[in-house]
Amino acid sequence: MAAAASAAAAAAGAGAGTVALGRLVDRTRVPDPTLQRHAVAALFRHLLTSVPPPLPSTAHDALSSLLASPHPAVAAHAAASVARLAASRADLLSPELALPLLIAPLSASPSPRLASCFVKAVAALVSCALRSGSAASRFPPHDHPFVQALASGADGARAELQRQAARLVAEGVHGVVGFLRPFVMFAAVRKGDTAFVKDLIGALAAAAVA
Repeated sequence: MAAAASAAAAAAGAGAGTVALGRLVDRTRVPDPTLQRHAVAALFRHLLTSVPPPLPSTAHDALSSLLASPHPAVAAHAAASVARLAASRADLLSPELALPLLIAPLSASPSPRLASCFVKAVAALVSCALRSGSAASRFPPHDHPFVQALASGADGARAELQRQAARLVAEGVHGVVGFLRPFVMFAAVRKGDTAFVKDLIGALAAAAVA
């Protein structure tokens, strides 16, 4: 009886949490960018204060919904917030789970400005991961966040990837050479990317001696 009661209570709590998340997501759909950003911030406060780790699938669905929002203010604020959450509370959302969430919207051809926001968020998490351990073990060539972002073909992603790669080099982040190698090699073998590769290598070389 006690076990059944406990299970019922857990189910009720999960249901209430799903309803709360749904309401918070709905609040991001108001037609005002300022209110949209406040609504996004409220959802992340809820995740930090009311949801035990790790985040359940309903929370992942809510985050995906925000990142895929047709409202640029919602998606941009959500991208930065996801990166901060994964960097500061890996028990709630690990960088390994956050990165696919941030990369997925690039395949939907967002605006160049929004694509830049997603890439910045990806780079922030990459920097955090590189500073905390081995890049090679975290980012194998077949599952490399910069490679995936470039492969999306999203307008705005390429230029931002170049800027973020150069920034990592300029900051002297440990393991950055090993991390960037698969990205540069992937860009080099892509047809039609000769100019991008030339600019990328030039930017990395300049950052290395800056």
